[in-house]
Amino acid sequence: MANVTVSRVSPEKMRKIRVFSGGPVPSYISLDYRLQEGFIYRIARDDEPESSMFKKLLRAKDSTIVSEFAGKRIVREPVPIAKEEPLRLELMHFIQCVQARRTPIVSGASAKLALDLAFEITRQVAAAQRGGTA
Repeated sequence: MANVTVSRVSPEKMRKIRVFSGGPVPSYISLDYRLQEGFIYRIARDDEPESSMFKKLLRAKDSTIVSEFAGKRIVREPVPIAKEEPLRLELMHFIQCVQARRTPIVSGASAKLALDLAFEITRQVAAAQRGGTA
C-alpha cells in the first residue's frame, strides 16, 4: 500500500510518499521530497539494543535509532539521499546531452507516457468528483 500526499492549498508545503510493506519483515518507508530525507521503520530484531537517549537526541537524522513504541521495539533507519535540487540536475543533464549529442536518461517517449498517465489520473479524479464513473 502506498500513500502519496501533495497539496496546493495547505499552508504547509508537503511532498511526501509513504510505502507500507506487510512482507516477512513488515516495514514502513517515509520519503520527504521537499526536505530530501527518508526513513525506513521496521520491528527490531532481538539482537538490536535500544538506543541511548543521548544518541536519540543528538543524531536523530543521520543514524539508526531503536526505540520502544506501543510495546514493540521499532528501528528507524535513515535512507541515504544525496541532497540536490532536482530541477537544476535535470537542466544540467539536458545541457550536457545537447553538448555531447547524447540521448537523455529519460526519453521524450517516456516523458510523454508519464504526462499521459498524469492526465488520466486527473481525468479519473474529476470524473469521481462529478459522481461519474472513471
